[in-house]
Amino acid sequence: MAKAAWSEFQEAVKKVLNQQRGVCAETNKRIPGTRTHHDIDVYAKFTALGAPITWLIECKLWQTRVTKEKVLAFHKIVEETGADRGLLIAENGYQSGAFEAAENANVELVIFQDFERRVGEEVAISRLTDYISRLAVLHHRYWQHPKDVRKEYDLRLDPYSMGGSVYKHYPIRSIISIAEGVIDRIQLRLFPLKTHAATLTWPDAVIGADVIHTVAEGVDWLDANVCEMEKVMDKVERKMAENGDFKPKPGNHLYKPFLNPFSG
Repeated sequence: MAKAAWSEFQEAVKKVLNQQRGVCAETNKRIPGTRTHHDIDVYAKFTALGAPITWLIECKLWQTRVTKEKVLAFHKIVEETGADRGLLIAENGYQSGAFEAAENANVELVIFQDFERRVGEEVAISRLTDYISRLAVLHHRYWQHPKDVRKEYDLRLDPYSMGGSVYKHYPIRSIISIAEGVIDRIQLRLFPLKTHAATLTWPDAVIGADVIHTVAEGVDWLDANVCEMEKVMDKVERKMAENGDFKPKPGNHLYKPFLNPFSG
C-alpha cells in the first residue's frame, strides 16, 4: 500500500468528520494512555450535553479484510486512552471473527463507503440528548409561571381572543410539544416525518421545513427552534423581572429545580 494513498484515506475520513457540526478532527495525533503514548490515525472531539466526547479512528486501507486481532488491539488502545468510542474504518471489510470481537467492545466496524452516513447519524444522535434536556428546562420555565402571567406576556394563547391577523403571540407550549414529537420520531427513525407546524394558528413561529428526512435535518430543526424558544423565554422573563412579575411557583415540572436566572 502506498503511503500517499493511505494518507489520502486518512484525510478523507477527517474531512467527513469535520463536515459534521461541532466536530473537530485531526490526523496523526499522539495521545497518552495508561502505560504509553499511542499514535492515532484520526482523532475527533465534539460536545454532547455539555460534556466532551472523544472518538479514536483507525483507518485500514488494506487489500484484505481486517482481522479479529486488529480489532482487539484497537479496543485496548480505546480503553487505555479513556476515549468514548473507537471506529475502525476499512476499505475492504472485516473477517467474521472481527465482528464477534467488536460485539463486546467499545469499537464500531465501518466500511468507508457507509462511513459518511453513519457518522452523521452518530454525531446527530449524540447531540439529541442535549435538546431533550433543554426542552425539559423550557417546559419547566413555561409552567412555573401562573396562567395569568403567561397570558399577560403573550406566552399562552387564549382560544377566545385570537382575533386579528397581526402576529403577536409566541405559542411556546405548542412548539415544545412539536419538538418533543420530532425527537420521538427521530429516535424511532420514522422518516420522512412531519412536524405538523402548519396546524398552528401562527405557523410562522416555527423555524424550518415542515418535513424532515434525516437525523441531521431533525437535529438542525431542533437547534433552530430550541434556540429561538430560549431567546423568547430569556426576553420574557427579563421583562417579568423588570416589572416585578417574576414569581415562579414551585412545581415538579422538571427532574431538577430550575435556577432563577435573575438571582445573584
